[in-house]
Amino acid sequence: MPHRISDPRARAEAQLRLSEERFRHIFENAAVGIAEVGLDGRFATVNDTLCAITGYGREELLQRTFQDITHPDDLEADVALASRLASGDLQQYTTEMRYLRRDGSIVFVNMSGSALRDPFGAPLGFVAIIEDISERKAAEEALRRSEQRFRSVFQFAGTGIAITDLDGTFLQCNPAYEAIIGFTEAELRVVTFAELVHTDDRAANMRALAALRGGNVPHVEIENRYVRKDGTPVWVHKFVALLYDAAGRPANLMALVTDVTGQRQLNEAQQEAMRQKDAFIAVLAHELRNPLAPIRTAVALLNRVGPPEPLLERALGVIDRQVVHMSRLVDDLLDVSRLSRGELRLQRGPTRLASVIESALEQTQPTVSQQRQHVHVEGLDEPIELLDADAVRLTQVVGNLLDNAAKYSPPDTDIRLSVSREGGDVVIRVRDRGVGIPAEQLQRVFDLFAQTDSARAMSRGGLGIGLALARQLVMLHSGTITASSPGPGLGSDFVVRLPVLASAHPSPEPAAVAAARAPIGRRVLVADDNVDAAEMLQVLFSNAGCDVRQVHDGESAVLETERFRPDVAILDIGMPGMDGYEACSRIRETAWGASMLIVALTGWGLEADRRRSARAGFDKHFVKPVDPMTLTTFVCDTLAARPRR
Repeated sequence: MPHRISDPRARAEAQLRLSEERFRHIFENAAVGIAEVGLDGRFATVNDTLCAITGYGREELLQRTFQDITHPDDLEADVALASRLASGDLQQYTTEMRYLRRDGSIVFVNMSGSALRDPFGAPLGFVAIIEDISERKAAEEALRRSEQRFRSVFQFAGTGIAITDLDGTFLQCNPAYEAIIGFTEAELRVVTFAELVHTDDRAANMRALAALRGGNVPHVEIENRYVRKDGTPVWVHKFVALLYDAAGRPANLMALVTDVTGQRQLNEAQQEAMRQKDAFIAVLAHELRNPLAPIRTAVALLNRVGPPEPLLERALGVIDRQVVHMSRLVDDLLDVSRLSRGELRLQRGPTRLASVIESALEQTQPTVSQQRQHVHVEGLDEPIELLDADAVRLTQVVGNLLDNAAKYSPPDTDIRLSVSREGGDVVIRVRDRGVGIPAEQLQRVFDLFAQTDSARAMSRGGLGIGLALARQLVMLHSGTITASSPGPGLGSDFVVRLPVLASAHPSPEPAAVAAARAPIGRRVLVADDNVDAAEMLQVLFSNAGCDVRQVHDGESAVLETERFRPDVAILDIGMPGMDGYEACSRIRETAWGASMLIVALTGWGLEADRRRSARAGFDKHFVKPVDPMTLTTFVCDTLAARPRR
């Protein structure tokens, strides 16, 4: 059993010692700093925690006053509070202040002070409990700065910012938002988000926000129209996201809003300018093709008359070459227009590279011959697998490269065209000994309408679109095209790389086209408002043994087909009054015209024009100026396969 102290005085002394030991233990081991301070401010007793807070050793701290470690800016207020404690005006106080550590750094503390008094109430000193709150103050300061930055961004951002509750009721918006919609923040507090949206756009806007609130999407980006306070619409781009509360629950909606009215107007203006440009090019192509058609037909007829005089033969050759050249320029213009609209589509299939090269050589032969140049072809005798390509467009690419080489090379020089296999690609290389390309202009040679200075000086015609078109067509084939040159006057090297169609089997070569069967006795109606064009077509088919009549407008074409009952009607599209589309439709509606061969021969050559002619009932759409042999062969072969009417 523990020893019991019977003497009351001894027992009281023992309890006092125990109490003092407990106090000392608490004092020394407290997580907060504790100090006993005299009336003069000198530290009488301090614990280790206070020493750690201030950075002083115990003996160093006992040689100092609380005034010594208090930040000068906080000293006056602290002394005033201590004076009020000593006078009894305050029983205790708690304040936040700054101490200066031994190394001169600042520490934020929460200090609670109370007075020590004798039994008669006279002040003996003070007891201070000091808590280091530097981390909390740093966090509060960081939060304050963050909030200050947010307020600055919110207030001065050029983007409209609005915060609403989940139902869309406005809580806050910045000046930029007010400027976009014309309402003040106070006015918006009685308006919902949805009510600002144009009625035509409101349903889509509400569906998007419902998906956001439902957690189906992380955010919403949408363009719609707001209705400003003055009633005018304004197009905006909105980015809307959820804001969450401390428990992670959706609490608000935040919208970042940008006025895109000007941008949309600019886009619409650009689209309208593009539409007008395309319309202009289409009309220009039509107007250029109309006079080219009778010229080419007339040349073909003159060549059939018999062996001409050498001078006439030479002149006819010049006319034919220039007509073909102008036709290619028109086609290139239209192709560039289609590419800019993303409407050019490839008709891809297994394609023999040798056929492509041969066709390109045939197309460019007039230009090469005129320059007394020679194209050396290498590699075609090697087995090259098929390409997955549009044969017509790929021929156009190689033809443009050869034509470019011929135009910018001196007469009596050689052009080299080589074909090789490198890995999974076929490589087509065209080299010339022409004007060359300066190093600083190599990156521009494939730009639309671009021509180097030296090339411009030596150019023999062209619009500067051939290489640009070639690059776009190669890219559509998943290939690449590059240009290199040692420098001005040293020639150029153009390289096309295309993927080989590894798994394709060669399709049989088409059978040789049978000789045109003369359609003797067949009836042909020609309708064209260009009298020269109609006259030349009448002569062309008359010489082939046909019974031909010509008219010059759509209404006359319909009436004449009813009277004449032709086997084939060749109709221009852009005729006055009733155009070719309507004339064809009218003919197709009749019993005698349902099975008639109807051919469109027109200057309108866009894909939309071809689709429209097919809908109107045309069997074939030819673009002026067509090769007369191509036209007559098609008509003759088609009629030969049909019974006579």
